Amino acid sequence: MAVSVFTQSRFQHRDMSGINITPLVDVMLVLLIIFMVQSIPRDRSLDVALPRVARTHTLVQPPKTLLSVGMDGRIRMEGASIAAEDLRGELVALKTRAPDTTLALETSGGADYGLFARVLADARNAGFADVALRP
Repeated sequence: MAVSVFTQSRFQHRDMSGINITPLVDVMLVLLIIFMVQSIPRDRSLDVALPRVARTHTLVQPPKTLLSVGMDGRIRMEGASIAAEDLRGELVALKTRAPDTTLALETSGGADYGLFARVLADARNAGFADVALRP
């Protein structure tokens, strides 16, 4: 009996008895997501009439004082040069004269960080709770 390499035996040639349903499930899940997204109601707005409020006064901005630390190590308050030792006394005097004054601290990129931290600490110790930092 001669055996051919190209013929299949009876045991190797079977019909598939099942269907691979994985692609079908994938397609169904994609369609389900598409239909769910499309079914979200997009036009659900309410017409609400809000009452109008008449402004009787304008907001008054508190005065601002500019405090700057330069690259050369100088401290300036509103353009006037101040020694580091006198800064805390000047800030306390400013806070007692005008308690609602806002302090803006300005520094350059090459300024001494230790001096900047000291100025910021003096401002906090003088009673300025909020200090605006400007680059």
